[in-house]
Formats: sequence, C-alpha cells, structure tokens
Amino acid sequence: GCLVFSPETLCPKYREIFDADPRWARLDSVFQREVCSMYGLSDTSLLELTLQAGLSALKTPFCVHEDSREANCPMCNRTLGALGAPLPFGRHTHSVLICHLSGRAMDENNPPMCLPNGHVYSHQALLEMAQSNADGCITCPRTNQRYRLADLRKVYITS
Repeated sequence: GCLVFSPETLCPKYREIFDADPRWARLDSVFQREVCSMYGLSDTSLLELTLQAGLSALKTPFCVHEDSREANCPMCNRTLGALGAPLPFGRHTHSVLICHLSGRAMDENNPPMCLPNGHVYSHQALLEMAQSNADGCITCPRTNQRYRLADLRKVYITS
C-alpha cells in the first residue's frame, strides 16, 4: 500500500509507516539513482551541469570577496554565485581588465587609469564622469573621494 500513497498522505495507517521508517527515504533515493543509471541520465540536472561548466570558467579569486563584486559578472550574482561556490577557480592565461564603473574592457583604446587612492577605472568611464559633473571632478565610487582629471595616472601592464 505504501507504493500507492505519498509520504504526505493523510491516511493514518500509511502515514505512520512513512514517519516511523527512514528506509522509505532511502528506497526513494535508490530508486531514483537506479532509474537514472538504467536510462543513462545524470542525477544532476543538465541545466545545473551546464551552468557549473560556464561558471567554473569565469570564477576568479576576486569572486569570493564581497567588495570586489562586479555588476556584469555571473559569479558575482548571489544565486549563480551560490551554485558556483564549490567549483574550482578558472585558469586564465590571458586576463582582460574590466572597468568597475562601465563594465567595458580596458585596453589600448580605453586604458586603465589610477586615481591617487589606488583604485583603477577605465579612461572613458572617468572622462564621462568628469564631463557629467559641473566642476569636472571625478568621484571615486568606492571611497567618495573627489579628484581632478590631472590627478589621474595611466597604468601600464607588463607581463
């Protein structure tokens, strides 16, 4: 009779069997594992496996720090980050610098610029910020310190 009723049944006779015997939960997991094995299915969903494959390629050591989260990074998303938490870090042989302000890549056309406080942002993002402010100053989004465009230093990356 327990094969016909679910563990949430209101029938007291079968409800006490489900509650008293932990073997039903084990039987359920064994049955699911065997069905997946018989049909060549994974017991983990394909969507989860696909997401984990992509997240493991994107995960960097910066993804675990709360203060270095990026808006456009899937690993920095709370839901996807939880899915990627047990995954290893991706191996990045050629890194790309992404501006924290604009989310755009920093390269020779959009070079990284260092503020006097040490934070680095792209030249275009800082220029846009200076143009949008009436006094032409830049405000660091992390420290709220204000600087002039002349205070910026170009960052040169070497290997």
